[in-house]
Amino acid sequence: METKRKDVTKEDVERWTALWEKHWESGDYKPWHEVQEVPSQGRSRKITGVKSGRTHHLLSDAEYYVFLLLEYEGSVIEIYEQFPLMPLSKTVQIASERGLKPPKYRHRTIKDESTEKRAPLPNKIMSTDFLVKVDRNGEEVWVAIPVKTKSGIDASTDKNKSVLQKLEVERQYWLDRGVECKCMVKEDINKDLIFNLKWFYDDALLDGQLQENKDLWKETFLSEVDGCSSTITLKEVIDAVSLELNMQSEQSVKIFRHLMWHKELKADVSKKILLTTKVGKIEFDLSRSAVVD
Repeated sequence: METKRKDVTKEDVERWTALWEKHWESGDYKPWHEVQEVPSQGRSRKITGVKSGRTHHLLSDAEYYVFLLLEYEGSVIEIYEQFPLMPLSKTVQIASERGLKPPKYRHRTIKDESTEKRAPLPNKIMSTDFLVKVDRNGEEVWVAIPVKTKSGIDASTDKNKSVLQKLEVERQYWLDRGVECKCMVKEDINKDLIFNLKWFYDDALLDGQLQENKDLWKETFLSEVDGCSSTITLKEVIDAVSLELNMQSEQSVKIFRHLMWHKELKADVSKKILLTTKVGKIEFDLSRSAVVD
């Protein structure tokens, strides 16, 4: 990934490395690449994490989709985006062993090398899109997740050669550390699921009053769904709950999205859910104690 860091010196790399390590050791995580450092194509985002409470820097739609999946997955404990592969000497070694050229920082402008001699630029510190801590049957393990698009890893395209080479270096780096490295491809992600998670995520956190009312709201909602026709829309059910509890419809929608995000309401989220969707198609689990992890 190209960044706005150009004409970088060895001293710059050493300074950035020391600063990052200081933050990491103090528990104040800082992603190696931040949104403002990457050329914008209108796809980068800063999002406050539900699990971490800190601002996450997501540099593409693909990263945003994977982030939502990781936030939603109950077994994921911690999420670190743009995690640097340090020490730099390790990735340089892996690349050299494979006869590959390690990535380097670039010059600020491209000029004719025959007319202007430039000082050599240092090797670039690579990063993994996500490093996550996962609970697997009571054991905490780390998983590294590079995120790509299908076109970006098409081996038949010459321009992807360097991308695939860096991906191999990244995979070996984590393998040498006993960390699973699993590449996720944007096109393989269920678009309807992402649509739903984007909608639910807006109300993953509720204010105090709505938080206090959510249990009663959930019970009333499940009773309404249980007693209504399957052809009734979700909005009609939510409006009925709002009327019964003397709440504004907008407040009810917020509680619905909150309960869906935290799996306090169970339903098939692999299919797109709209307010106009008939409740029979959403397949709510009417068990009052049902919670999916």
